[in-house]
Amino acid sequence: MTINENENENEKSSLILDLETLTAKYRELLIRYKQSVLDYTNNLNEQASKPCGKYTANSIGIDQKCYDEIWKNSGCTTTGKVDANSDSAKSKTLNELIYDSFTWATSKEESNRKSCYGTSEGSAYYLLGVGTKGNLVMCNGLETNWIEVSDNAANGLVSICTGNDGKMIVASKKDKTILYKSAWDAKEWKLVTNQNCCVISVAMAKDGTLVAIGTDNKLYSKPNLEGKWLKTSSSNEWVSSICIAPDDSIFAIGQNQGIFKKDSYKNLENQSWKYQGNSSCCVKAITIAPDGTFIGVGTDNQLYTKSSYKDLSGKWKGPYSNSCCVLGITTIPNPNYNGAIFSTLKKPNYNINSPILTEVKGQVFWGTSGVGESVSKTLQECSASCSKTPGCTGATFNPDKQYCWLRGGEGSTMPGSVNDYAIVPKSEQLLKIVESVNSNLVIVNRKLQQKINEMYSIYGEQYQIRDLKNYSLVSQYENLNKERKKINDIINDYQTLETTQNESNVYITKNYYLFFIFFLVVFVAIIVLSMLSVDENTSNVISFGIVKPSVEITQIIYNSINPYYVMFGIILIVVTIYLYNQYFNYTYIYNNILTLKNIGQLGVVYIVFIIIAIFIAISYYYNRSNSSFFSNFNFNM
Repeated sequence: MTINENENENEKSSLILDLETLTAKYRELLIRYKQSVLDYTNNLNEQASKPCGKYTANSIGIDQKCYDEIWKNSGCTTTGKVDANSDSAKSKTLNELIYDSFTWATSKEESNRKSCYGTSEGSAYYLLGVGTKGNLVMCNGLETNWIEVSDNAANGLVSICTGNDGKMIVASKKDKTILYKSAWDAKEWKLVTNQNCCVISVAMAKDGTLVAIGTDNKLYSKPNLEGKWLKTSSSNEWVSSICIAPDDSIFAIGQNQGIFKKDSYKNLENQSWKYQGNSSCCVKAITIAPDGTFIGVGTDNQLYTKSSYKDLSGKWKGPYSNSCCVLGITTIPNPNYNGAIFSTLKKPNYNINSPILTEVKGQVFWGTSGVGESVSKTLQECSASCSKTPGCTGATFNPDKQYCWLRGGEGSTMPGSVNDYAIVPKSEQLLKIVESVNSNLVIVNRKLQQKINEMYSIYGEQYQIRDLKNYSLVSQYENLNKERKKINDIINDYQTLETTQNESNVYITKNYYLFFIFFLVVFVAIIVLSMLSVDENTSNVISFGIVKPSVEITQIIYNSINPYYVMFGIILIVVTIYLYNQYFNYTYIYNNILTLKNIGQLGVVYIVFIIIAIFIAISYYYNRSNSSFFSNFNFNM
């Protein structure tokens, strides 16, 4: 084999291998494509089957199934608590029902929490107050009854605050001194030993800094309980009660019982008070709960709240039942509280029909606009934030920065850093997979066509020759089938003719023997009848030869045998022959009975002799008592 032939063979082998590889890859991609289309279709069906899928934001007459979904989506875990058939529910839109459920889920009232979650689990914090008698009192929530705390404070308390460890309680007394105890339920109060006078309200920051209002209604600060007081007031300052927020801002009740704010308890003298608006009036003592709730003691000594210290523009909520009567207020965390079961949403989630979201690592999604951003510790938290934010169609999360960018509008994912995650609707991700697999199928298909064309350029002429040979073989095969059919028809016709001929031969043979036997019978009958009618004067011509001896023999038989027996014998022979030919197998007769051709003339003589002998035997048996049968024979030739 030459070098060129070797190269051609190698090229052919390479093409065949490429074709097999591409074919296997195409089959694999086709399976993936069918599965991806099925996943995408199932996801669309799942979206369409959502309980509230047929309603819009302003739809009314919401059915029970959708209302239950709204209740569940708000965070409530109880069932059977909402009735879509009530007059109130029928008249409200989808978004109004969403807002109502959100209000129940985020309410801190014990009765609402029991309806929504099946349990109140107490409150996230305890309330500590200064009773009207100057004693320390506590309650488990805003609507529970006050209980007096037994300690040695007697009736001298004026204001209280929570220490920086969340347990210690610091208070001021009527005599303007400061005292503290390690926990709210401790039995003994202790006096601050260094500069414990003279203040009317106190607050402690996270670093232990104590801020107080002096008897001149101005602010003073000390780095800790045993530190020295430092005047930190600003010009024209007059305040009566203070508290420090979790973000280190400080709030105070100013003139006309309105609320003012400074951004930090540090460098107080260099900041100006910011009035929080007329809606902040009118309270005489304030505090901020661990969850950010702003709590005030009204002029009626009952409790009022605002949902967050970060926005005091709303109206006061209250008064709460059973909250009377206290002069001062603070809170401490409830160590037994399980806040994980309660909703922490800040606003209702109107995206009741929002699609299922999924994440794609190494990709980012920016959409067409931003709808918010926030610090998120986990991917799930970022995804949940997008699901609950109106207008959010996707998000980007980076775990290194622990930050979540919420985006709106249409768009596609784009490559990002290794640790980036694109959060997009699952349907979009599945559609991307379908498009990707389809694109790969098209590419592989093109490659297959290219390889097939290359194969045809090499094997094209051989294919044509093979096609011609194949066509010739097919034609010959068809002709052979036709010839074989003709041969089968001829064989069938021959077999039919042979069968017909055999049956005809049997029939002819049967008729032949029947004719022969009847001939003998008739012959004998004629002889007998002739003898009966011939006399002595009959012509010698008839008597000559064979007739004469026959007549003589017949005459002898006639004289010796009863003619009725002769006729009976003839009839019996005819019937026997008829029945034999009628019911016996023709083929058997044909194959076994002797013919004249086979037996010859001597055989015929024997047969005639046997028949005559039978007649003579019958007559002899009948006339055995008479003279001898053979004595009557007289042959005169």
